[in-house]
Amino acid sequence: IDFANDMIKAGYTKTEIASIKEKVDLYNALKDEIKLKSGDYIDLKFYEPAMRQLIDNYVRAQDSGVLLKIDNGMSLLDIVAECGADSLKGLPRGIKEKDKYIAETLIGNMRRNIVEKRPENPTYYDKLSKILNQLLLEQKEAKLSYKELIIKLIEQIKEMKNKQKNSYPKEIDTPAKQALYDKFNKNKEYVLWLYKVIKENALHGFRDLKVPTKMKRLQKAVTNVMEQSSAKYNYDVKEVVSEVMNIVINHREF
Repeated sequence: IDFANDMIKAGYTKTEIASIKEKVDLYNALKDEIKLKSGDYIDLKFYEPAMRQLIDNYVRAQDSGVLLKIDNGMSLLDIVAECGADSLKGLPRGIKEKDKYIAETLIGNMRRNIVEKRPENPTYYDKLSKILNQLLLEQKEAKLSYKELIIKLIEQIKEMKNKQKNSYPKEIDTPAKQALYDKFNKNKEYVLWLYKVIKENALHGFRDLKVPTKMKRLQKAVTNVMEQSSAKYNYDVKEVVSEVMNIVINHREF
């Protein structure tokens, strides 16, 4: 940073200094576009006074502007779900100039969201992943233009983000219940029964591997429920118990 202020003393001409700053600005913008496109970005809402001073000193005011207005930890997908296609106007110039880049950015962020959220609700996010793959295949086969793909991606993002509000009976009112509801083909009564058994047997600290008896108790209770209903629903008890236990472990309501 000190060197940036003393480039003339270091022997650089004004033309060379301007050229270097242009390259720095270019690569900083490219870095931001790559982060957004891949979903690998961090939303920094607050800056220390020293950081604010650095920004004021080294970011040229004429090039600054709001790319996306993000409040309360909102991600790109949150903004797209809320604002629809209008939110795309706030993407960096290097992305929004081509429909292909916009589509790739939405896909990258959806992929990241699916990977992060799948342990909480494998059935739903596996289904969403298949839909996404099908859309990509249709685009590759020229059945969809990139513009049409973007429209369908926005529809899927809105559905994904609003699913919890709109897609479940009022009794299915927690994320774990919703994951079980999706897993067991929307069988509300069965899910409520299973959830009750889990709540009764998921003792405090059951995730602690140093006290395996608590986990074994919970797994036995879930296994009993599965064994009672396996003939009716025709599933492999061991496999389904494992899937249910993974859902339970990934939800902090237990």
